[in-house]
Order: sequence, then C-alpha cells, then structure tokens
Amino acid sequence: MLLAYAVYRSLRRFTTRLYASYCGFLLYNRKFEVTIGYTRHMLQMNNDLPAGRRRKLLDHIEKNGQGTVNDFAQAFSVSVDTIRRDLDLLAADGYITRTRGGAVSARATMPVESAITVRSRVNKQAKDQIGALAASLIKDQDVILMNAGTTILSIAPFLRGRKNLTIATNNLALASSLPKDTCRDLYMFGGIVRIHSLATIGPVRLPASGTNPDTSLSADIAFLSVGGADAQAGYTTSYLAEANMMAQMAHAARKVVILADSSKIGRQLFCQIGPLSLARYFITEHPLTPENARAWEEAGVTVLTPSNEKDAQS
Repeated sequence: MLLAYAVYRSLRRFTTRLYASYCGFLLYNRKFEVTIGYTRHMLQMNNDLPAGRRRKLLDHIEKNGQGTVNDFAQAFSVSVDTIRRDLDLLAADGYITRTRGGAVSARATMPVESAITVRSRVNKQAKDQIGALAASLIKDQDVILMNAGTTILSIAPFLRGRKNLTIATNNLALASSLPKDTCRDLYMFGGIVRIHSLATIGPVRLPASGTNPDTSLSADIAFLSVGGADAQAGYTTSYLAEANMMAQMAHAARKVVILADSSKIGRQLFCQIGPLSLARYFITEHPLTPENARAWEEAGVTVLTPSNEKDAQS
C-alpha cells in the first residue's frame, strides 16, 4: 500500500507539472501570435501612410527601372492622382525622372549618364518641334531669359545663325548646348545647385560691380518650360523655389513664352507660376482640344504648334 501510494503521488506531481508546462506554452504562444499580429498591423499601417507608400514606390522603380502610373495605382490600391503626386515629389527630390504616364529611375542610370540626359530623350520629337518654334521667335540682339529643363535645351540647336544674343539663365547645361558665336554674353544666376537637374535655384538678379546693389533685369523675352499647364490652375511646377524663380523671370520680360509638351496639358502640380494670361505665346507639339483652345484664347494667349507655325512670325 505504501508503495502504491508513493507511485500515485509521483505520477500526480508529474502530470501536474506537465499540465502547467503545457498551459505556459499555450500562453507564450498566444502572446507570440498577438505580438506578430500587432507587428504586421503596424507595418501595414506604415506602408499605408504616404511616406511608407512612397518608399515602397521608390524601391519598386529602382528595382525594375521604370513603371506606369496605372500599374502603381493598382499595386498600392490608391488613385492615379495620388500616385502622380507621389511621383512628382520623388522627382522633385531627384530620386526618379518623370515620364509620360509614369517614371524611370534616375539613380539607376546615374553611373553612366546624368538624369538630365535621360529626360532629354523622353518625348524628344515633341521637344524638338517645340524648340524649333521657340527659336523662331528670337531675333538677333535679343535679351533672353531661360529657365532650366530639357525642353529649354531643345531651343539651342535651332539658334544657329543668330547673332549677339544676351542670355541669362539658371540652366547649367545650356552653355555647352548653344551654337558657337550665338551669344554676345551668357549670364548664370547664382544660388543652390540642384545636381540631378543641372540647375541653380536662387533670386533672378546679377551682382553689380563695386559697391552698387544687385542690378535689376529687363529682357525682351522669357522662355519658361513648365511641368503642368491647366485651364483652371494655370502654369505649375513641383518645386516652390523654382516656381518663384520662374515668376520673377516672367515679371522681368516684356514677352513670356511658355513651353510644354502635350503630356503636361491638363496637369496641375504643387506650385503655381502664374495664370494662363502670364504668357504671350504657349508652344506645344499638338493642337489643343477645343475646350482648352478656348481657355487659352480667352486668356489672350497665342497657341503655337507645328500645324500653325506661320503664326509665330506674326
């Protein structure tokens, strides 16, 4: 009897400890599952936030080299307008290069060529047509203001034969693109240099000699390449400081010419440069829709396209 009772007590202690261990395991496992679930939830919330979404968007572009707005909108379950805003912000920071309907990775091509070289090949035919029309408005001895951008660079090859031009710009790539003997003087506005776009951002003024204050400027014509041109929003760009600089150029010129390929029409970016009426001429490669044509006409703007090139001479 004593032996049987001892065995019984031993088995009871063993089963009690086994049951306690099993309960402890279940409790630990439950806590682990809750922790994992909470972590997944927080990660999902982080990816749903704009900053998290843009990080994943940039990772995708850098991994694949490019992508379209529609594909991104479907992948992230957001609207195409939201994706466009995300891409515009990433482009303004120099991480990507915007293209018609999507984006390409600026960083992926940087080891062999600059981001501006990549952008110069996007819509190249349209830019060449716009550049030729813009150049037709320039006469010998004109004083010209130009902002940065590859559409502005498309003007340069068509200036061959022009003489004694004075050009002031924030476009660092322009000097090497101009034909020889075209310029009498070429001035560069100072400021912060944006490496990926080869542009300076600062006030539209030039230092005077001696102790005199900075010299105010007056130009015959200003050529401004914009990121968005919309009947309601006017002319816009993604970068606030750039918008201010372009508005100053427009204010200093007697005639303003806005350049935008057709992918920019109907597009509204973060910062307004000015209303439609800011321009004397608006140059693009395709005729506007009747509704847009009416809006530009009511604003007093002459729209120039290859199909009405003769109007540039009037």
